[in-house]
Amino acid sequence: MNFRSTPIFVAACTLLLSVYSCGGGGGAPAGALGIVRGKLVLQTGVPGSPTPSQWEPGTREGSSGAMSEEEPNDQLFSAQDLGRQPFQMKVSGRVGGSGDPRDLFRWGPLDAKGRLGLGLSGAPGLRLRVYRWEQGSAQPEVFEGDGSRSASLSYSPGQELLVEVHGLDLGQERGYSLQFRKESVETLLPGSQSNPGLVPLSHKVGMERFRLALDQQKPERFLPELVVELSSQEALRERQRRALRAMGLSLVSVGGNVERWRDPSLAAWKGTGALGLHSSLAVADLCRRARRTLGEGAKVSPNIQIPLRSLASTMGPPLLLQGAEMPGSGGILSGNGPNDPLYSSSQWNMPLAGFPAAWGLTHGSPRVTIAVLDTGVMIRHPDLSPRVSKWSFDFVSDAFSAGDGDGVDPDPSEPPSFETLSLFHGTYVSGIAAAQTDNKQGVAGGTWVGKLLGLRIFGKKGSNSFDRVQALRYILGKTNSSGKILPKDERPQVVNMSYIELFPTQVEVGLIREMACQNILMAAALGNEGQKLTQPHYPASWPEVIGVVAVGPDGKRAPYSNMASFADLAAPGGLEISGPKGVVSTWAATRQGKFQFGYNSFLGTSVATPHVTAALALLRSVYPAITKQKALDFLARTAVDKGPKGKDQEYGYGLIDVGKAVALAKSKWSAPLAGLDRAGIDLGTQVSTTSMTLQNRGGGVLQLDAIRPIGQHSGGLRLYASCIVAPAPITIEVDRSKVLPGRYNERFELDTNGGTVAIDISYSKEIPAPKGPLLVRVLDGDRVLGETTATRDGSFEIRGLPLGSFRLEAGIDQNNNGKLGDSQEWYLNIPIQVRQDPPPGLSGLKVPWKR
Repeated sequence: MNFRSTPIFVAACTLLLSVYSCGGGGGAPAGALGIVRGKLVLQTGVPGSPTPSQWEPGTREGSSGAMSEEEPNDQLFSAQDLGRQPFQMKVSGRVGGSGDPRDLFRWGPLDAKGRLGLGLSGAPGLRLRVYRWEQGSAQPEVFEGDGSRSASLSYSPGQELLVEVHGLDLGQERGYSLQFRKESVETLLPGSQSNPGLVPLSHKVGMERFRLALDQQKPERFLPELVVELSSQEALRERQRRALRAMGLSLVSVGGNVERWRDPSLAAWKGTGALGLHSSLAVADLCRRARRTLGEGAKVSPNIQIPLRSLASTMGPPLLLQGAEMPGSGGILSGNGPNDPLYSSSQWNMPLAGFPAAWGLTHGSPRVTIAVLDTGVMIRHPDLSPRVSKWSFDFVSDAFSAGDGDGVDPDPSEPPSFETLSLFHGTYVSGIAAAQTDNKQGVAGGTWVGKLLGLRIFGKKGSNSFDRVQALRYILGKTNSSGKILPKDERPQVVNMSYIELFPTQVEVGLIREMACQNILMAAALGNEGQKLTQPHYPASWPEVIGVVAVGPDGKRAPYSNMASFADLAAPGGLEISGPKGVVSTWAATRQGKFQFGYNSFLGTSVATPHVTAALALLRSVYPAITKQKALDFLARTAVDKGPKGKDQEYGYGLIDVGKAVALAKSKWSAPLAGLDRAGIDLGTQVSTTSMTLQNRGGGVLQLDAIRPIGQHSGGLRLYASCIVAPAPITIEVDRSKVLPGRYNERFELDTNGGTVAIDISYSKEIPAPKGPLLVRVLDGDRVLGETTATRDGSFEIRGLPLGSFRLEAGIDQNNNGKLGDSQEWYLNIPIQVRQDPPPGLSGLKVPWKR
């Protein structure tokens, strides 16, 4: 109904009141006028709720001046940025684990002179190191000291400060507390005299430490590019892109919300020495500048290229094998087993690792897919093609490096040129884990059933961070550079990574953790330098990944196999290429001008790793949803202890015995049973986030498969789990901007491998604040006899009305469309008797919210 009264009509009615009452009231003395007066109250709170809604107390966090270290922060390009001026704060962290040798904190360029005080406390085995240098220089002063200690250091405008907390033992994790304070400046002493509590290092030793902090290790190479994870919201992502362009960067490629940005001012650097240090500083400074530009939470890292020799196998000139025996090997197996010719004649590795006994219990599961991140896989090899997933993909984005005529494409095959570049590394790694078995052809794989997802991340130039990130995103079902989303049923449960990288990016670290939270099992090689490692070698160093070392046919550690505290298990790796002491697998070669599929023997921790990968797949087939911790426990308890008793750096827990591990897992499994720690949840009107926990009240491992809304839903609630293995926290978020005021009661069901459980969740949205005045008027049909605007307390009065029976209308035009009474507005329309005295009952009358 329109607001606008009809003044002419009202005036006419007023003039005629001496004759009769306009509106049919009747019975009044000639000339009598009525009045309406009252006080209206707008409905508030939650529409439809008779009593105030009860809700859970919200959690409020305040600033305490304390913070935790942000991982990863062990390289200069990932150092935790503390700004341009030291301030009082306390940082807590941990170092010394297999994947975290040190933590770095950086200030600069400093905008004033001053003195930094710092104090380190924690368990023995810590080292504090401080670097100070002039911006643009690569000649730092370096100070260090072991154990808990206090120190102070002067600084000047334009200088950079880097504080390092170092764990002296890579195999033992230690907690620490690091306090910073800005001290008063009285007399600034130069050089080491300004740094009591720490010892100055010589220039030579200091530069060696600085090169480590600056990532001056080969063979990895920084490209003049950044890998940046932007916001998942398109509008914010576009603003971030504009900010990066304003920095002078150019967009190279996109994969979901992870993008590759190039700095045209930086060249591709070669060599070592001062030029190398300057280039590393430039990359670290570029990363810091981008993070400051994009804001808190942005993940920025250099695009790092690792060469083909980072593949953890030894190259050589192997021969193509087509027959049933390795040269000079003779038959080595007997009894019942798969009918693959090379199994009985040459595959000593399978019985050494206990696979025949495992096959007596399981051949694997068609629901367990193995992914191999490598140089690709020859999908047409007759001993692989039946098992290769149609969702396999090539993620090498550089067309020249790919060597197959294009960049990212759905064919993960290794090009023929890789015969000499990598010996078709991915193909023979894949064959060990997943060759078609018992098909009267070639070799037996560790698993007989299940799909093989080949993901190509290495090209002629090696593998860069951006391509690896895209493959990991693909595994997780995220948007990526392929333009395809991997369906849930096609995603791998086990991943093989037979390569080494020294400097993973922030985005990679986050994705590996997410894969672990999705209960994806991962195995990786330790490498083939034959050294005791004092620095992390990723992916094997990550605690989410099982690190694998190699043994020869005699079960002893292969001389080339690296040793480290993060070695978990040993498996057959072989001792030669093209000989009986190597591990036979799928391969191909050009012979007499013809490209032919065949087989050969190889060696390396790359070769050992797919044995563990296959073992993990077999374990998951008999113990559904088995976790990394439980799988490693079964494999460790049944392993042949080869070194000193217990876990050691040469063999980890020992040489795997897959048969015993599978038997143990099968005997321990019992059905899981899903449960929740909450019977119901009411978020009320204020709380926007809460959580509940999915529990396993049975045996085995309980894994969340899906969360589904049941019945009608408002669209305001979102339930999700970052980690899917029970006990799994389930986050519940409500976005009240998506719903109308009211009370909502909704049900969700959680599907698991231990049954389905339901949860009822309620929340409310209060009526909003009014956006306009409260209009009150008296109507005779559509005619407005009188109107007014109520005061702030709701009081109103309309005089000069004709006497009789009319209607009282009140409301707020909340949507400002010139009408009263729309949905989602306050509106009142009631009959009223206009008299000479104000009618009763209009004081405290509620104007309801119209739903």
